[in-house]
Amino acid sequence: MPSKVDDSARWVRDNLSRTLGTRFAIAASKPYLVLDALYPGEREFLAGAVAKRRAEFGTARVCARNALAQLGESAIDLTPYPDRSPRWPAGVVGSISHVAECCAVAATNDPSVRACGIDVEGTVPLPRELEALVCTAREQAWLSGQAGADRGLLGKVLFSAKEAVFKCQFPMSRAMLEFTDVDLELNCDGGGFDVVDVNLRKGDIGMLDFMRKINGRFVIGQTLMVSVATLDMTVEVTADSGKARGLR
Repeated sequence: MPSKVDDSARWVRDNLSRTLGTRFAIAASKPYLVLDALYPGEREFLAGAVAKRRAEFGTARVCARNALAQLGESAIDLTPYPDRSPRWPAGVVGSISHVAECCAVAATNDPSVRACGIDVEGTVPLPRELEALVCTAREQAWLSGQAGADRGLLGKVLFSAKEAVFKCQFPMSRAMLEFTDVDLELNCDGGGFDVVDVNLRKGDIGMLDFMRKINGRFVIGQTLMVSVATLDMTVEVTADSGKARGLR
């Protein structure tokens, strides 16, 4: 089924493609109701959901199968696992994000990629009262030194970047992290970010080791922003990676 690629979806698709490179297949679309294009298990998963949820979930699955087709992979039922992480074919790493304006998917079957996470958010400043919920003390101190309008926007970048990091790390650690568990450092000139610290509530020192090796990037547009986090196979990873990969 063809997607509905409007200006927002096109911007997301093009920027994810530029950021992630040729190893990844990208698909993006404006959310719309696609129940006839879903597998029975996917329709059952949506039973009782409101129209907005049905549109975003369904369109994301159509986009995911579009991306899989670009990779030469067969279409499969993409009903999420019980922990709500998405189902991908063996050997595929993928991530899904959706907002009201756009559903987006990035996927690859390149064995050099261990994990990835993507996030799409509206370019709306993070309210000052939410900074303490999203940002660590160090990040809050950094934000307080940013000029007026930039402070809220960069706060939203931190929110989005952490979402991408959470999706990237989850299949390897199975850790359900809080926003303030991860401390990021933004490179505003280069459009990148690094994980500088993690609250190791699980006591897994290997988790901090591999999360510091995540490669993070972000792009800010007029109405939307995208963040990506990837972990390359060339990076030595100590955490267990033999579990389902991808998130959302």
